[in-house]
Amino acid sequence: LKMNYRNTRQILNFAYNFSKDFIQERQSDEDAIPLIAPEMAGQEGIEPVVKVWGSLTEEAEFIAHCISTWVAKGIELKDIAVVYTSKAVGESVKNSYQKRQYSASEDKVTVLTRQSSKGLEFKTVILAGLGTLKDDEKNHVEEVRLLYVGMTRAREKLLVTSSKANFYTERLMR
Repeated sequence: LKMNYRNTRQILNFAYNFSKDFIQERQSDEDAIPLIAPEMAGQEGIEPVVKVWGSLTEEAEFIAHCISTWVAKGIELKDIAVVYTSKAVGESVKNSYQKRQYSASEDKVTVLTRQSSKGLEFKTVILAGLGTLKDDEKNHVEEVRLLYVGMTRAREKLLVTSSKANFYTERLMR
């Protein structure tokens, strides 16, 4: 089982490059989260996208717009997850999403924390709220580890959003 069949090579490369300075390859932390080298991916896909907005409201509205667009293109809601970094981000995304007036009979988008996402996988993942993360060095290792978990929940498409630029967004966009 040396091949990763969950993620595309692009998603795995994106997550690996983001976290390689903080998590050692083939080394698991106390929660058994291994860093997987990109050459171990089994499929090709689209490049992940990073978007930085000026406010949490703009970020949440963009996420709701993306979900609407994807649904119009035939992606099922059950195949989409919003993995968020803080309760405020989760609530903001839920509020913006609910304003879209989706039918109650439709499947639902899964909205959950990075910690709760461990072990799960979805075709499309939005990793939201990087702007709310503390930007001090003592938190970098833990936050990078949790962001890696969130990124690698995506099987086909990954969108990373933030309400402001910080250490994490700058690292992702280099």
